[in-house]
Amino acid sequence: MNIRGEQLRLWPLGDNYEGLECCTTNLINDFGMDSAHGCMLSTNGFTMWLKRTPEGGSISFQLEKTAPLGQLLIWNYNRISGDGTDYTVCGLRKIQVYHSIDGKQWMELQKEGYPYCLKKASGTGNMLPTNLEDGKVIDFGGITARYIRLAWQGQSGVHNYDAENVFGGLFGLAKLRLYSGTGLYTRPAPEWNRLLAQRHGWAGADGIYSTPFGGADNVPNHTRTLLMFGDTFIGSRISGTDKRSLDTVMINNSGCILREGTADPSQAQFLYRKMEDGTPACLISPDKKALGIEDSDSFFWGQDSMILHGRYYAFPLIVREDPQGVEGYQFAVEGAAFISAPVENGEVLWDEMEQTKSPLVYRNADGGELVFGAAIFRNTEEAKAPDPDGYIYIYGYQSEWIEKNLYAARIREADFPQWDKMEYYDGTAWNPAIEKAACLCRNVSCEMSLSPYFGKLYQGKYILVFTEYTNSPIVSCRIADSPVGPFSEIIRLYHCPEPELGYSIYTYNAKAHPSLSEPGRLLVSYNTNACSMEANQELAMIYSPRFLEICESVLPEQR
Repeated sequence: MNIRGEQLRLWPLGDNYEGLECCTTNLINDFGMDSAHGCMLSTNGFTMWLKRTPEGGSISFQLEKTAPLGQLLIWNYNRISGDGTDYTVCGLRKIQVYHSIDGKQWMELQKEGYPYCLKKASGTGNMLPTNLEDGKVIDFGGITARYIRLAWQGQSGVHNYDAENVFGGLFGLAKLRLYSGTGLYTRPAPEWNRLLAQRHGWAGADGIYSTPFGGADNVPNHTRTLLMFGDTFIGSRISGTDKRSLDTVMINNSGCILREGTADPSQAQFLYRKMEDGTPACLISPDKKALGIEDSDSFFWGQDSMILHGRYYAFPLIVREDPQGVEGYQFAVEGAAFISAPVENGEVLWDEMEQTKSPLVYRNADGGELVFGAAIFRNTEEAKAPDPDGYIYIYGYQSEWIEKNLYAARIREADFPQWDKMEYYDGTAWNPAIEKAACLCRNVSCEMSLSPYFGKLYQGKYILVFTEYTNSPIVSCRIADSPVGPFSEIIRLYHCPEPELGYSIYTYNAKAHPSLSEPGRLLVSYNTNACSMEANQELAMIYSPRFLEICESVLPEQR
């Protein structure tokens, strides 16, 4: 048998440990196996799993890590008792197979061989995997998951091989082995988590965007880089606890210079202003006269940015406080600004910043607002794009109920920022009218990223990274043939564990950072927060970005 991929470790979940004769751990251990040759040597039931489930049942397993799944090898129940009684008819026959990234939402597998009918065991030693009745193997086809489940109904002779129901609703299996497939998976990036797990001075933020000063946005280069944050805590932690000090304050944005574009804390310089009395203040604030703002409480939340022709450019959101909102969401977005500032010697000269209202905002007849600037992709030689066309692509979103949907604009880099040269993708062509912009795909987040694909699996394509529904535990991506698609179906990559801690914690706004990544991987951040300010004060660990790396799993013949 041609077994492909790396064997993935499994653990039984929930109350699945109890079996009639032995526990479900027998399905994943080597008792009775010749692992070197993939044979089931034993016909002893105490090396297998058997349970009476006349109403049907299921067995679920958790993987060691989220991974792209490949082949699932199955050895059916192979027991012959000492008196010669043949229990192999208790082996499962018709089953359903499910997968999940979070252990809560399950999706049924319906790949080749579906509906799945398992082959009856031989009742002999040296038994190879029995798999399906037609001899084929169940293959997940690279679906990314952390959990799998096998389920069956309880009809004897249909869901097992005991047509006469001699054994009264007994169902069993001998062994399972799961192997990795071709696809994407994630792994932690603890050094980046530590970098921003600050507890003194700059003490946590969200909204992280990264912009390299050298202009090579699209490739790992580890050069001087600017990070921009949204709401930021400035303060300290009470000694011996994870509580924030009483003098901790929140400002609406801040920054950080990574001198070498790495996660080395000694090379990080956090940026925010101070008022004359020493009170922390925002790094950038709206020029209310230039922007025509009357609300004195308005502030900036960052969107994506770039450094081009010796200037820093960004499209921050204009936000005001809204006390009528529920706790954690007491704000309202009032459009976006366009800001620029000179860059000299690796520093943005913030005091020389110029501001205007962003022209890349459109409010349609039904009140929906299309806002561009959530992601920028420079498809240029300077930015090290693999297939440069000389354009800057600026992505936006429009809210439709709980979804944010993706739109695209572009302008030649040589023309930026001449707004009359801006074009909007209408679904088939580029159009000069913003109202003609068409949705490229649904269900992205209001902070996201689009960048050239980083490895071999989708070489020559593009990867869009986001959080489903903006605020959810699911970090996902889509693969695109061009900067405007067509886009693949959603590929779920990671289930953020932080909300499982309680304390009203939620996660949101995942995006990639190509220039801070390692070759062959893609660094991704997501934000963690709590709806309760009290929770953020009691547990300082809640409010700081978390980091992952997206990696490839490639079978040997594809390397």
